[in-house]
Amino acid sequence: MDPFQSRAIPLRSWDYREHDRVVTLYTEAHGKRDCIVRGASKPTSKLAAATQGLTVLQAMLAPGRSAQGFHTLAQAETLESFAALRGDLALMAVALVAMETLALLAADEDEDSRAVFQAVLTLLRALDAMAGQAVGGCFPKNPQSPADAGVQTPNPGDAVLSPLAQPTDRALLLLCCFQLHLLGLSGY
Repeated sequence: MDPFQSRAIPLRSWDYREHDRVVTLYTEAHGKRDCIVRGASKPTSKLAAATQGLTVLQAMLAPGRSAQGFHTLAQAETLESFAALRGDLALMAVALVAMETLALLAADEDEDSRAVFQAVLTLLRALDAMAGQAVGGCFPKNPQSPADAGVQTPNPGDAVLSPLAQPTDRALLLLCCFQLHLLGLSGY
């Protein structure tokens, strides 16, 4: 197999030997691939960011020569980092559950992976948008005081009474929809 470039989402990573890391990538063109990232644990590594979850990368993978069959991550450029999502612990947990679900359900080296990749990307973008709109998990961001804007202050009890009022509730609903969609795409 020749080296190839594809958009990819890191699903998980772990240390390998002294300075290397193995990262499981879900690529748009070739599905799930385990890749070795040489020197990723070194402080000066240019590829260390490629092992961070909840990002979209433009990755160049070369076929592996190791006995474990890992591909080698030769180049990577971060395309999207979902900074707002990383700042909201509850929504980040939902996103990480989705990544783990994909890592468990996705077939290795699946050539028909564009629909799944698009579903993951849509989920991450939706969760990032939710994180950007929420403060403390309940109310939209508003730099003005409610008195200045002529807006009534919401009663915290109202959030409990209305269905799916919390961004975390909407995120969990999105996660369930994603998991069902992923099961359908996987042939279940």
